[in-house]
Amino acid sequence: MRLLSIVPAALFGAAFTLGAVSIASAQYQQPPGYYQSHPRIHDIQWVKAGVGTVVLTLQEHRDYGGHRGAALNYLHYANRELRFAIDFAQAHGYQFNDLGAAHPYNEGEWRGSPDRPVFNAQRHVQVWIDMLQRDGRDYGGHRAAAIDNLQRAEGELTAALQAGE
Repeated sequence: MRLLSIVPAALFGAAFTLGAVSIASAQYQQPPGYYQSHPRIHDIQWVKAGVGTVVLTLQEHRDYGGHRGAALNYLHYANRELRFAIDFAQAHGYQFNDLGAAHPYNEGEWRGSPDRPVFNAQRHVQVWIDMLQRDGRDYGGHRAAAIDNLQRAEGELTAALQAGE
């Protein structure tokens, strides 16, 4: 008997939740072409802040057969291109969003492994590449150059993890 009274309540709760989610998503959907006309400069700023944090973290780690050093070089190049992209955006009147706090860098994965910082760096680089690829702006070619350097860094980080096994 008690089960019969719980089932309708659960169904109502699920329907209410789904309705609230669909209403919320409908409220926040942007019109077609929104992201082409509204630069997502916060993505560029976010990635640049994260790259700087990863560089600092990896500088204190072992070399992995030269792959860590090569990844750091590509990350430095990517960071430079991201700075140029931000300069380009400012010169062309793009709107900036205040990011507030620094980029959160989660070092919780691969807990206890000496390779944890390299693994986390690789995962972050993959996310940043995706973020930058979704941004429709060119930023004077600097976004594409940053993506290229991040892809090279990701390859070196993968090789570093393989060398560390």
